[in-house]
Amino acid sequence: MNTPGTYAAGLPGNSPVYDWTNTTGTVAYQTWIYQDYIRGAAGGYVLVLPTKIIIPYGASTPAGSAIPFDFPQQSYNPSS
Repeated sequence: MNTPGTYAAGLPGNSPVYDWTNTTGTVAYQTWIYQDYIRGAAGGYVLVLPTKIIIPYGASTPAGSAIPFDFPQQSYNPSS
């Protein structure tokens, strides 16, 4: 997760990522939908790797991480 060039980003509520039919879109949608029911969950966020692969997640910042998981400073735009 601390790979150089990896960053955390938020997905806006109307993000097209939620509509992707692959695993990425499904996991992103599920973490966003169920975040209110899981203690400590933070849905609607993704890690963007230097290769432009995105990984949805639904947890708060792991100890020792250099990436701000809880409050990413930017939104992910799949068209960029």
